[in-house]
Amino acid sequence: ALSYYYGELIKEKRKEKHLTQQQLAEKIGKERAYIAKIEQGKTDLQISNFIKIINALGLTLQVN
Repeated sequence: ALSYYYGELIKEKRKEKHLTQQQLAEKIGKERAYIAKIEQGKTDLQISNFIKIINALGLTLQVN
């Protein structure tokens, strides 16, 4: 359930920034298919890759 939630969040923010999956993938040094799998909730997201993605989207990670 969490993989799907984070995937939807990433997809929403990516679209707000007018980025394609390919453009986001290039920013973090991954393949477009990897971004697609994340957005579909079909893969577990490593924290290091999550941080790369949120940085590429201009977001910040806040831990409470």
